[in-house]
Amino acid sequence: MKCLISVPCYNCVTQVQRVLNALNKIQLSPDSEILFIDNGSTDSTVDSLLAARQQSPHQSQIQIWRNDSNYGLGGTQKVAIRYAIRNSFQWLVVLHGDDQAYVDDLLPMLKKAERNECSVLGSRFMPGSKRMGYQLKRVLGNMALNAVFTILTGKKTWDLGSGLNVFRANDLKKIKLDQISDSFNFNVDLLLAIYRQKLSHQFYPMMWRETDQTSNARNFAVASSMLKSLVRWRLGIKSQKILVSKDYTSTAL
Repeated sequence: MKCLISVPCYNCVTQVQRVLNALNKIQLSPDSEILFIDNGSTDSTVDSLLAARQQSPHQSQIQIWRNDSNYGLGGTQKVAIRYAIRNSFQWLVVLHGDDQAYVDDLLPMLKKAERNECSVLGSRFMPGSKRMGYQLKRVLGNMALNAVFTILTGKKTWDLGSGLNVFRANDLKKIKLDQISDSFNFNVDLLLAIYRQKLSHQFYPMMWRETDQTSNARNFAVASSMLKSLVRWRLGIKSQKILVSKDYTSTAL
């Protein structure tokens, strides 16, 4: 299984260390890679990763990149998607560097994806999922949004975008990335594109925690943006190109 595990990072020096430590414990196939993509952190995220890579059993399979500009969470994921497609990876894992998702869920999700030949999307809210430190009002708000999306898309929606997803790389080739947001809304736009293209996917009940993470999202603004994307999708309105950068260039460190 040729897999790219991409880890978008932004100002998460403490948390990304825990992510790398957890990844050190899993077995990688020889043709798989781990790609950390820093989106212009102003703390010592990059320096800590460079030092930690030297001690990792996966050292030769770890790449660390720094985006040449801040491309947003979505733009950073586009960097990973394009690299995965260009280098013929079978699977692309997107694992956020803030350590909210449990790396222990990664291998079961990959096995499920390979067994069913489909993308597997982590869900914080479906039966069997577990949450730690997640505010009740946010749980209820997300569940309400999931219900609205389920009704208007006709697709059972268990999560609008968690910090751990496994994508079938060949399916991502069918999605027009230049019509998907570079912001926090990226995951919703991508999910709606998966629905539109009728691409095979399943949800997976994941573990989720909030401990010392700092969110850069504003809940009301994010929810409003999600609903606007849903309305445009339902009405068949094509998004205009919303590129932050034509190239999304990054520098390998």
